[in-house]
Amino acid sequence: MAEDLDRGERVLADRLGRRFVGGGVHLGVGTRNRIMPLGNSFLELVTVEDESQAATHPFGRLVAAALAHRRALAAWVVLGTAAGEASVELRREGAAVWLVGCDRSIMRPDMPFTLERPPGQEFPGGNGAPLLRSIEISGPVSRIGGPAPDHAADTPTICRQAGPPGLIAVTIMSGYGPPVRIDNSVWEQM
Repeated sequence: MAEDLDRGERVLADRLGRRFVGGGVHLGVGTRNRIMPLGNSFLELVTVEDESQAATHPFGRLVAAALAHRRALAAWVVLGTAAGEASVELRREGAAVWLVGCDRSIMRPDMPFTLERPPGQEFPGGNGAPLLRSIEISGPVSRIGGPAPDHAADTPTICRQAGPPGLIAVTIMSGYGPPVRIDNSVWEQM
């Protein structure tokens, strides 16, 4: 999350040696985004443009909460099926997805929300090698654990530690070579 998308984009692009592409205004949600393709995943930089609209949509509330708490990392997302009454649409020019669990992620940022992409819609991450290496979270002790042993090689490692629910950091392969760890302290530069 960033209060100023241009500044946030410069900071993260410089740090990671990768470019943001695309993005736009989320219609009726009061948010705007930019996308950094990461092979089989992507990094989404988002801000609130209209506070009153954002307050009426679960994704807008998630972004607003992260900005209010000065968190650069608001939530993590998994692809899945977003069926049921709790799903909400997130649409911008050229893309539409369904989301479930955004409101839960406000209180439990250690838990992902689910995104369902319609068949045939272009994936913003591209199709290259996986560049997201790990996601560090903290949460209740009863949920401590890493990925299941059968996780595919291109699935990021989930590192959980005891503590209050939180999204601590992500590690991404940089365009310069070595992986780069991004945590909430990047907020101070953005």
